[in-house]
Parts: sequence; structure tokens; C-alpha cells
Amino acid sequence: FTLANQILVRLTERMELPASRIRPSDAIYAIKRIVQIYHYDR
Repeated sequence: FTLANQILVRLTERMELPASRIRPSDAIYAIKRIVQIYHYDR
């Protein structure tokens, strides 16, 4: 879950940036990674 937490922190940091700096692909990638981590760790 450490990696998932790091991804969440990075995603949160990106969300605090101006909207022009946020890439939808980054959010999608982070969400996919979090889903994979939570799925395989169970």
C-alpha cells in the first residue's frame, strides 16, 4: 500500500497545481495503478 499512497500523494499534488498543468492521462494512470495494487494485494 506504500506505492499506492505515493501515487495518491503525487496525484493530490498535481491537483493542487493550475488546471493547465494537470494531464488527464496522469490521473487515469494513477487510478489504474491504485486499482491494480489494491486488487493484487488482497
